[in-house]
Amino acid sequence: NNLSIENILINLYSKFGELESAIEIFNDTESKDVILYTSMIKAHSDRGNINESFSLLHQMLINEIKPN
Repeated sequence: NNLSIENILINLYSKFGELESAIEIFNDTESKDVILYTSMIKAHSDRGNINESFSLLHQMLINEIKPN
């Protein structure tokens, strides 16, 4: 499934310091799920981008995706 591949790529790019590439994949994904949001929130928080992490959490809640 495409979301699994996109999630793997986001995690991979994030671990190798390519946050912009991870962001691009996340932004290009039309139907995001809780796993994809969680990966992107973690990617930002790992880089110290706490405000962006909270912004994504807020966006997730607006889109009625429940965190787990």
